[in-house]
Amino acid sequence: MTRSERRRGRTLDRWVSGFLGRAGVGAGVTVLVSVLPVLGLIAPAIGGGVASWTDSDAADRGSRVGAAAGGLVT
Repeated sequence: MTRSERRRGRTLDRWVSGFLGRAGVGAGVTVLVSVLPVLGLIAPAIGGGVASWTDSDAADRGSRVGAAAGGLVT
């Protein structure tokens, strides 16, 4: 395995554990909040907000993490 392949593998591992992990948290919050009577109407917004809030690494990725959370719920 070359150095660039190892670096690419570490980058992929960080992306999966970081980005998709936070999106998964947002998707879980969306599903949990959706069963509540009144808050169920805005559950996707709450889940996306939680996903972007947990992504403190880069503020400019917040909307992408929220969108990924919505995609996971769908």
